[in-house]
Amino acid sequence: MNEIIPLQNIKTNINAENWEQAVRISGELLLKNKSIKENYILKMIENVKKYGPYIVISPGIALAHAESSDDVLKNDISMIILKNGVKFGNKANDPVKIIISFSAKESKSHLKILSKLSEIMDNKNFYKKITNINKSEEIYTFINK
Repeated sequence: MNEIIPLQNIKTNINAENWEQAVRISGELLLKNKSIKENYILKMIENVKKYGPYIVISPGIALAHAESSDDVLKNDISMIILKNGVKFGNKANDPVKIIISFSAKESKSHLKILSKLSEIMDNKNFYKKITNINKSEEIYTFINK
């Protein structure tokens, strides 16, 4: 199996009071996996504050990231599914229940990661399927099949 998101980087039924906390929680999975330094999480949050909710890529889904830098130790992806959606300020796609965070060592890795993620999310039923699964193991199997 070609693993896209490691099991330890998938968490369900997460409570977050706002988008910033949701991005932080998703980023902390990358930090725990020794893929990033803590400053990378701050950069992901700052990007949204600076550029707006551009990371909300479709209804209910946000793709959190920052530029490749010394804060990235290795390529990695995490996903959290929130109990209740949070608002990023993207009227067309709020509330967001799925936060996917990723780190990429360099630009080419960044593009490969985005390509893999877009293949996964191309499935018409992606959002509905993911938000109706309560176990990380089931999401892992669905994504990495």
